[in-house]
Amino acid sequence: MAVTAFGKKLRKLRIEKDLLLKDMAEHLNISAAQLSAIELGKRSISSDIVSRLIDVYKLENVDEINDIVAISQPTQKVDLTDATDNQKKLMVTFARSFTELSDDRVEEIQKLLIGN
Repeated sequence: MAVTAFGKKLRKLRIEKDLLLKDMAEHLNISAAQLSAIELGKRSISSDIVSRLIDVYKLENVDEINDIVAISQPTQKVDLTDATDNQKKLMVTFARSFTELSDDRVEEIQKLLIGN
């Protein structure tokens, strides 16, 4: 499994602060194994860990970090409580096939959904 965008951000921060993985994990009050799993996208990134990261390292680019966290999560949850049956079918169909989409097709769909 590849390092996530959040994992790259953590590694860059560790290098800048001259820290080992175990040192950063200790600062964030998690195990080194858990931090490694988060970096590799094998484990979800909790809001508590993000908050501690921002507080401990006095990070100012909170919006950027939250964006990176969102794209680095190994799973995404969608609340379909208020969705119609057709909307639910569309979501399931999309979920089953989206990893097979080419980058060009992804851009087309994004433009359609965002309206750009």
